[in-house]
Amino acid sequence: MATATATDLYAHQTRGVDLLVENPRYALWWDTGTGKTATVLRAIERVGGHWLVVCPLVLIENAWMRDSDRFTPHLPIRSLRGAPLATAEHVGVEVINFEQFRTNVPGFALREYTGLIIDESSKMKNPQSQISKRLREFAVKMQYVWLLSGTPAPNDALEYWPQLDAIALGGFGNYYQFRYAYGVSRVQPIGNGKTVKVWSAYAKRMPELMQRVATVSHTLSKDDCLDLPDQVNQTIRVELSPAEQRAYDVFRHTLQVEIGNRKIIAAEALAKVMKLRQFCNGWVYGPDGTIPIGESKMRACLDLLDGPFDLVL
Repeated sequence: MATATATDLYAHQTRGVDLLVENPRYALWWDTGTGKTATVLRAIERVGGHWLVVCPLVLIENAWMRDSDRFTPHLPIRSLRGAPLATAEHVGVEVINFEQFRTNVPGFALREYTGLIIDESSKMKNPQSQISKRLREFAVKMQYVWLLSGTPAPNDALEYWPQLDAIALGGFGNYYQFRYAYGVSRVQPIGNGKTVKVWSAYAKRMPELMQRVATVSHTLSKDDCLDLPDQVNQTIRVELSPAEQRAYDVFRHTLQVEIGNRKIIAAEALAKVMKLRQFCNGWVYGPDGTIPIGESKMRACLDLLDGPFDLVL
């Protein structure tokens, strides 16, 4: 089997490009590390036009901008994080994170996009969430809608519906029709004698659902990718928040002055240098105990895990 070079695609990625180009509304539900981003970039290059990518903040630089430089260096791409929409050319790829898309939908709606890419589409799994509703509404107007996720339904198969609705244009019915067809309810006590009806996927109907899902998606595990290396190491760069960066800079300046004036011994200097790592991790040990100063790395980690977590500091 041929080995891929730095800019070549593996066999499964080449097949993925063909699937996307042949299917304007489609999902690649591939395991993490199987090369979804590079696959989509090559597909965009073949289709042409003006594209919007909505993804977790941590993936803008660490996936889309990085892989574009490597696999599609001639394809125009830019991050819209903090950039005015009016200055963007209507060609190539624009990348924005979920939160900024949610709060700026009217601005994006005025622009002419050929296609929408939702990276980590499981962010839409709650049909009642604002980001899920707004992405589905936005997707209706697109010629192309491609979804990417390693875990499209991390908790229950009923979580497929919002994502399927974005690409199948009503082909799976509304949420209540979908839930009735493929779900089952149970009564769950919530205390004080009260109960609530809880829905989950009905196991006996899953084979039928998965057959239908397969008509608008392609699923791939790492075990299916025989041409992948055994392990891929990746460095994820995380930008500190303004508050974290200010705290870091102030402490670093103070430390530089102390070391420059030789006011501290080597062992103490090393300990204080190591304390800079605490600023990067969002915590500092002050005289009154542990003091939180930020959460950038934690949020980036949760984005990558894509699990049902709530961050509490």
